[in-house]
Amino acid sequence: MPTSEARWLPLSEAATRWYNAGHPWHAIDDILKSGRVRLSGKRGRFDAEPLEQWLPRVKWLEINTISNEVTLHLDLVSADEREVARQLDRSYTGNFPIFLQSDVTFTEVRLRWPDLAEESDAAGYRLGNQTNRKAQPEKRSDDGPAGRRGPKPGTLRRYETKDRELFPDIDRLMQDESISASKAALELAEKGKVAGVGTPQSRAKRLANLYLVQAKRAGAESPTDTR
Repeated sequence: MPTSEARWLPLSEAATRWYNAGHPWHAIDDILKSGRVRLSGKRGRFDAEPLEQWLPRVKWLEINTISNEVTLHLDLVSADEREVARQLDRSYTGNFPIFLQSDVTFTEVRLRWPDLAEESDAAGYRLGNQTNRKAQPEKRSDDGPAGRRGPKPGTLRRYETKDRELFPDIDRLMQDESISASKAALELAEKGKVAGVGTPQSRAKRLANLYLVQAKRAGAESPTDTR
């Protein structure tokens, strides 16, 4: 693989390296949302295109490190986000907007690893010399080494049982309101029904990701989340 190509990693692989370095899962989202890490993704059958420039301009977006997807949930009432929708639409038509989409999903998302390493170091999350090696499984006991940063083993899964109890609520909201699992999860989080710390958006993302992973395993993913 050429050196220039090796610098670009699938989002999932970059996230695995990040987690294996012992850093909190939500911090990588904050870094990517800054727009300073180059990203590339596809919309439909079109070729990959840059997308990092849109992230700082959208209030609500989802970065799915499992499926290598980034979804922009555009508020078409907001002048700035409506302009983002127009610009995204023009890139399709090459002329004037034909229709504006409120949800735009990029698939097969890749990022430039040196950009992430640089921004991570600046934010205090050192990734070490991982640029040219594959991510290795974490080798640690439940106690872990003293002074280790990031969540203890099992922390990210401690809400899984409570999250699964909300799956029927997600199903109901998706059916009654014709919305995606992601939006249903956010609605539950904003009502204080999703356990955990952090913003409603971060808790909704955790819940939606678990729901979608389980749906894919069951072969019953909702069409509203297949964009």
